[in-house]
Amino acid sequence: MRRTANSKRGIFSWLRGLIGRRPGGSPYPSQEVQRHSGKRGTATATVAAAFTSSSRNTANRANALYTGSFKSSTGGMGLWAAIGRFRQRRRSRPESGPLPGSVSAARRFAWFRLMVVILLVLSPVLFVTLGGVERIQRGLQAVAFFQITDLQFSGNSLLRADELRQQTGVTLHRTSMIGLDPEAIAARLLANPWLAEVSVERDFPSSLRISVVENRPIALLHADGNGGELVYLDGHGTPFLAVTPEADVDYPVITGVTAIVDPQQRQEALREALQFLRRAQGNNPHLPAQAISELHLGGDGSLVVYLVEYPFPIFLGTGEMSRKYSRLVEVLKELYKKRDGRELLSRVRYIDMEYLQDKVLVAQSDSG
Repeated sequence: MRRTANSKRGIFSWLRGLIGRRPGGSPYPSQEVQRHSGKRGTATATVAAAFTSSSRNTANRANALYTGSFKSSTGGMGLWAAIGRFRQRRRSRPESGPLPGSVSAARRFAWFRLMVVILLVLSPVLFVTLGGVERIQRGLQAVAFFQITDLQFSGNSLLRADELRQQTGVTLHRTSMIGLDPEAIAARLLANPWLAEVSVERDFPSSLRISVVENRPIALLHADGNGGELVYLDGHGTPFLAVTPEADVDYPVITGVTAIVDPQQRQEALREALQFLRRAQGNNPHLPAQAISELHLGGDGSLVVYLVEYPFPIFLGTGEMSRKYSRLVEVLKELYKKRDGRELLSRVRYIDMEYLQDKVLVAQSDSG
C-alpha cells in the first residue's frame, strides 16, 4: 500500500529532495549549508541561507499542490482532473484567425484555381476556333476503313437503284462516313418527285442504308385550263409530276375538275372520285381499277364513270361512293352471269346509280 502511495506522489518526493529536504522529510539546517560551503565567507553563507529559504517555500508550494490547497482553488478537483479539464477547454477553444501571410497565400491559390477552371472551359472553344476538329475530320475521311463500300436501297419499285444512287451524290470507295450528312442526302433524294419519304441510316464503319416511300399515282389529272396537260395524282389528291410522252399513262383519267367554279365543291368532288378509285384498287374481278378509263366531274360535282371495254356512262351522282361502288359491282356481276352477258353490256346505253333511292337503272339501246 505504501509503495502504491509513493508511486502516486513520487514526483513531489523527488522535488523535495532536489530542493533541500532529507529523505525523512526534515529540511537541512542553515548551519549544514554553511558547512558544505566551506570557508567562503559571510556572503556565501547568506546566499546559501537565501537559497535554502527559497527552496523551502517552493517545496511547501509543491506539497500544497498535492495535499489539497490546489483542490480548494479548483473547486475540489485533483491535479490530474484539472489538467484534463484544461486540455478539454483548450481543444474546444476556437482557433485563432490566419496569419497575414497565410491570407495572401490562400488568395493566390484561389486565383490559380479560378484560372485553371477558365482554361478548362475555354479549351474546347479554342480547339474548335483554331480548326482542330476540321483537321481531325479531314484526317479520318482519308482513312479507307470509313469509306462507304455498301449502299443499299429499300422500298423502291418504280425507280431503279442506280438512279437513286446517282441522286445521293455518294461515290463508293471515296465518300467517307465521317462527316456524312444524312439530312443532306435525304433532301437530294426528295427533290425527285417520285419520292414521298426518305430515311437515311448509317451503319458504321462503311455501310449506308436508304429506305424510300414512292409516290404512287392513283390517276392522271387532266388540267383543262393548262393546254390539256396531264399530271400524276397521288392517293391524297396531290399532283406531283407532269406526264411526259414516254411516261406510263396506264391510269384512270380524272376530267372536268377545272369546270367546277366553287373551290370547296371542287375539292369535295375530287375527294369522292379518289374514294371510288381506292375501292377499285381492291382489284375486284368485276370492276378492277384497270377497267376504269375515265372519271368525269360535272359542273355540279356529280361523278360519271366510263369503263375501258364499254363506252356507256355510269352516273354515280354525289356522296356515298363506297356504297355505290359495291352496288355497281353487284350490277355488273349479274350482267356477266347471263349467258349473253357481254352482248347485254354492249347494248347498255347508261347505268344510273341514283335512279331511285334503292333502285339502279340499266338502260339499253333497244328500250327506247
